[in-house]
Amino acid sequence: LDNDLADALSRWEREFDDQDWKFDRKEFLELQKELGQFDVDACCDMAGYNAQCKKFWSQQDDCLSQQWGGKHVYCNPPFNNVLPIMKHALDQWAKDPENTALTFVLPKWTWSDWYHLREHFSCVRTYRKGSPLFTSPDWRELSNGADPTTRCFRGGTDWPVVVWHKSK
Repeated sequence: LDNDLADALSRWEREFDDQDWKFDRKEFLELQKELGQFDVDACCDMAGYNAQCKKFWSQQDDCLSQQWGGKHVYCNPPFNNVLPIMKHALDQWAKDPENTALTFVLPKWTWSDWYHLREHFSCVRTYRKGSPLFTSPDWRELSNGADPTTRCFRGGTDWPVVVWHKSK
């Protein structure tokens, strides 16, 4: 498994990723203080530059193929792939509800194909439209050889953001 990751990283060419939105670290730590220690960050880039937790899953070890049971999983998924990730998370929770917790950071998109799944969660925090909550790589600087861990705030959100939680 470690060799698989090393091999994938050696072949990884970081391209512009419009889904790479990392939730503000200060807000993440506040959530963790309120909800308990997270075991794994479910949706990260392969190098973990946008990971909130030491343990993370990326394209290489896709969260949809992982066992979430027995873990407190933090998930700020790519917004273009929320439905299958939420369905998998809920299926995994149902297998071990006493030992599994899920926390999702999502836009409040009431029209989306996944929004109805919120009924399985408790809303623990809502941020209004315009809140400065996310960073992304500074793509212009990266193309000039900047440190790949450098991130920059992207201004206020274009939508409200909600943190959904499903407890152990």
